[in-house]
Amino acid sequence: MELTGFPGLEGWRAGFTTRRAGGELSGVLPLLGWEGLPVVRLAQRHGSRVVNILSLEEASRPLQEADGLTTACRGLVLTVASADCVPLVLFDPDRPAGAVIHAGWRGTRSRIARGGVEALRRSFGCRPEGLRAMIGPAIGHCCYRVGREVVEAFLSAGFSPDVVLREDGDGAFLDLPEANRRDLVDSGLDPSRIHSVGLCTRCLAGLFPSYRRDGSGTGRILTFLGSSPHS
Repeated sequence: MELTGFPGLEGWRAGFTTRRAGGELSGVLPLLGWEGLPVVRLAQRHGSRVVNILSLEEASRPLQEADGLTTACRGLVLTVASADCVPLVLFDPDRPAGAVIHAGWRGTRSRIARGGVEALRRSFGCRPEGLRAMIGPAIGHCCYRVGREVVEAFLSAGFSPDVVLREDGDGAFLDLPEANRRDLVDSGLDPSRIHSVGLCTRCLAGLFPSYRRDGSGTGRILTFLGSSPHS
């Protein structure tokens, strides 16, 4: 599914796949005119490391262990995989430069959203207030019940309990997309430039894979940001 109107610059596009794509971009790239472009993926580790791709040569290197990618290079596609975790896309149409981020609960607690904003600022001179953001399909607060250890991890990291947690016995329901949205706002993004698709992966079994619903053998959503080689 391509995001209409995002990222907001001719030649650049962002979106996410559904169950129909089978966890691959091979059927998506030709539809976007990107057939043959290098696709940069990561060995994701539920951490907060963000990797900068500064050249097309770097795009062809072996997978790096990280959970975020940034680039200002045209002619490649950045992607992260998820199946309940929060996928984020950041883009600065003035530079242009952007990022894709995989934010599980550990990465969210470690402020990977802020790390993506900082990586764009440091590497490409992006201003937080100039960024646009997309929060993709993820498990919603309706379905994401976590244990006391996760609750304590978020409280100790300074997250506001009345915003991201709804107590439930010895655990709580965690609003992971909202936690990342708040982190982006705290990083300087204009709230009106943050778009959340608001789709719960666990609820929408016909549309998205969900680790919580289907277990480890489930598929993956691929969230992508890329551009054609020339404007």
